[in-house]
Amino acid sequence: MSSDLRDRVRAGGNNARTEKVIIQRSGPLSVLLTSLLNQNGIGAKTHFDNLDATAVELPISVIDQLAALAEVDSIVSDSPIFVMGHVTSTTGADIVRTQTTSNGASYKLDGTGIGIAVLDSGMSPTHKAFMDASGNSRIVYSQDFTGENRTTDPYGHGTHVASAAAGIPTADAGSVWGGVAPNAKLINLRVLNSQGTGTTSGLLSSLNWILNNRTTYNIRVVNMSLGMPAITSYRDDPLCHSIPIQLWAPRC
Repeated sequence: MSSDLRDRVRAGGNNARTEKVIIQRSGPLSVLLTSLLNQNGIGAKTHFDNLDATAVELPISVIDQLAALAEVDSIVSDSPIFVMGHVTSTTGADIVRTQTTSNGASYKLDGTGIGIAVLDSGMSPTHKAFMDASGNSRIVYSQDFTGENRTTDPYGHGTHVASAAAGIPTADAGSVWGGVAPNAKLINLRVLNSQGTGTTSGLLSSLNWILNNRTTYNIRVVNMSLGMPAITSYRDDPLCHSIPIQLWAPRC
């Protein structure tokens, strides 16, 4: 039972009060569960047969009885959903951005001094989202690992990803949104070509470059919005060996 629902059940009060819940089952509806859901006072049932789930409105007094059934995996509130807003809101960046020191002074967490390496399809070097307050680009290093000998972004994906990570609002272009760390430095490591594809060896080369240069650019974040089919076991896959062991080691 979800914690919010459990609190309301334990609070008691009017046992005839109804709750809208989602019942997640371990399989198809049994005769026992069907019989219980057909009792008087239980209504508004919607069965999601392909999902082994049922949405139902029922008296709060019945919930414990439902939870005791072996076929019921979970019961959670039919909670409202709503637009969560921009990435800075959904990641919690807006909440923690303003900080206060022990002496009461305030400061902003905006990525100042931090390097973000984006391993993707390149970046548009003149994009306004990548400029600093003086109008200079915050892309401090670019290198191509695809063999196309370019670091711009004809595919378009890397610019999008880098903007979500470290873009600034561009009000003159009609955008009021910025990235999570709008004052961070960007390291543009192009591992996807103009068709959005790359190679494992190219990605490994970029990771090796990061290990050799991470202190120079204070690289604290590495973003790789890419992947490949899982054909080889993680025990043998070179990327599985490189990423957790090398990049995320304490020495980073």
